[in-house]
Amino acid sequence: AIAAADKGASVTLLDKANTKRSGAGATGNDHFLCYIPEKHGTIDVVYEEFMDSQNATSNDTPLVMRFLETSPTIVNMWNDWGINMKPTGDFHFEGHAYPGRPKIFLKYDGHNQKKVLTEQAKKRGVRIVNHSPVLELLRDDNGITGALALDISSDEPSYRIVKAKAVVVATGYVSRLFTTDPTPSQM
Repeated sequence: AIAAADKGASVTLLDKANTKRSGAGATGNDHFLCYIPEKHGTIDVVYEEFMDSQNATSNDTPLVMRFLETSPTIVNMWNDWGINMKPTGDFHFEGHAYPGRPKIFLKYDGHNQKKVLTEQAKKRGVRIVNHSPVLELLRDDNGITGALALDISSDEPSYRIVKAKAVVVATGYVSRLFTTDPTPSQM
């Protein structure tokens, strides 16, 4: 939403709960997959480690590379906004790595992440509609034209239709829904 608004789009963000509290980030994330040149050297080190990890079961190579190339900018931007990306005083990587392998997850203090990102979106004019899970995408002969959501902000639910020129659908981490043998801890 922030990136689209920065590019001049008029953005409506529908959230199933509340952008300040929903999802895994609500309790405060503490790790961020990223590439920091001064810590990793070449981007290939992070790319290869990521593609060899449990997280990379079916990733689009150009998309992963674009994400990694953009990640230093995002990390610094978040830090400037007030999400402490250097709680130890410097970029610190740990966790989610095999012994002796490169560490690619930046440890950070994300206790206020959802609040900060919501505030940044609002500063850019993003219209946030909380308590409105999307039920269906709307389409016509030209493609996707919007979304049908269920407004659960009051005791009497109602439907909400949002028309749009473009729709971006984002979900949580789906491996929590569809587990595999390597993830026995996730029931």
